[in-house]
Amino acid sequence: AITQIFDKHSVPYFGVLDGDTYAKYAGKGLLWCLFTVDFAAGGVGAVADEWRPTMTAVAKRFQDKMRVTYTDTLLYKDTIDGMLGVKKFPALVYQPGAGSKAKYIYNGTMTEE
Repeated sequence: AITQIFDKHSVPYFGVLDGDTYAKYAGKGLLWCLFTVDFAAGGVGAVADEWRPTMTAVAKRFQDKMRVTYTDTLLYKDTIDGMLGVKKFPALVYQPGAGSKAKYIYNGTMTEE
């Protein structure tokens, strides 16, 4: 019971995915939120803040199935292309398991529905 509580709350509902945090997201599905980052407009933090209400709602709705993350698409552009095959942002990519070869890419309108 206690391990389930720690597992459920070991990462934020909508958290940064980078080289330091990737291992924390293992074990569940992973939703990569790949937004266009503009450093002049505040960088990745500003984009995350803009999308936090919507993506937190998504994360709470699917918390038993997947983790919802955001990534610096400027810094990790080549990694994202190599791992996920995504070159155009914004995009959402769902992987049934972190590191899974299976993936589903969405480039449409983004809402919590």
